[in-house]
Amino acid sequence: MWCLWNAMIDGYVKYSEMELAKLVFERMVCRDVVSWNTMINGYALVGSIKEAKRLFDEMPERNVVYWNSMLAGYVKCGDVEGAHGIFYKMPRRDVVSWNAMLACYAQSGKSNQAMELFNEMRDLGVKPTEATVVSLSSACGHLGALDQGASLHAYISEHKIGLTTIVGTALVDMYARCGSISLANKSFTL
Repeated sequence: MWCLWNAMIDGYVKYSEMELAKLVFERMVCRDVVSWNTMINGYALVGSIKEAKRLFDEMPERNVVYWNSMLAGYVKCGDVEGAHGIFYKMPRRDVVSWNAMLACYAQSGKSNQAMELFNEMRDLGVKPTEATVVSLSSACGHLGALDQGASLHAYISEHKIGLTTIVGTALVDMYARCGSISLANKSFTL
């Protein structure tokens, strides 16, 4: 039965019908990770971060998935300070948490903070993923930091992070933004 409730909430959220989603959510006797996350994400998508935060604060317990949902909510709303606050309050972070915060910084033009966060991430032994290097490539490109970008490219090769189409495109874009068309072309042909 709970799957039906979650499907109804999800359907309402997809059509930005948060009042209807809220009615279904409030009638649920037993809420699970899916229902809580769907509601939090729904409020974030429609720009109601205060309502998402209210729900987050009401949760009986919070695991890393719940924290990541709230973090993603702030990121979706472009609230860098809110995302930063949640990120550093998290009792436990996973690579999804780190990637969300890196993307938030990179998308908000806070490229220096993204680079600093990446260094912190590496110091703590968190293994970067494709999403990590895409955000960092963007940050390097916005900074015009060719040396940092080249170091990132070397890091990608050394740590055998897959050179997928997405990563390759991010590297080409980064090199082009840094003014090195020859390295952009070289990356394109890899």
